[in-house]
Amino acid sequence: MKRLENITKTFLIEERKRKQTVPILFISGSNLHSNAQLYKYYFWIYAENSEYSSSADVFFKEEHKLSAKKAFDMMKKLQEDNIGYAFANKRYYRLGNKTWDYEKLKKDDSKITFAPSYDDDEDEVHESGHK
Repeated sequence: MKRLENITKTFLIEERKRKQTVPILFISGSNLHSNAQLYKYYFWIYAENSEYSSSADVFFKEEHKLSAKKAFDMMKKLQEDNIGYAFANKRYYRLGNKTWDYEKLKKDDSKITFAPSYDDDEDEVHESGHK
């Protein structure tokens, strides 16, 4: 993973010049699982027109965390506006599934955080089914 403080507006602009295309960089995270009821994904996006000096000021900060729908809508808008960006996501196990052994997960990681069950999740649904 590229160091977050190295992903700056200047870096994204240089990537644009070097590749002759709008830079879209996946920095860290997981591919989306096809079953949206198993996992919740949160996203962080750092755009080349950001008010922040680097992605370190945005990525994995609670105040910049986006749901899947909000993130996908923002990425679509940035692409339409020809603005480069970098993004990351983080995956959380959803509560309310018979798939997971929650006690084992807590034993393996005492600091684990779970996402609400799909039905209890109040975020908007993206066309992919993810909230």
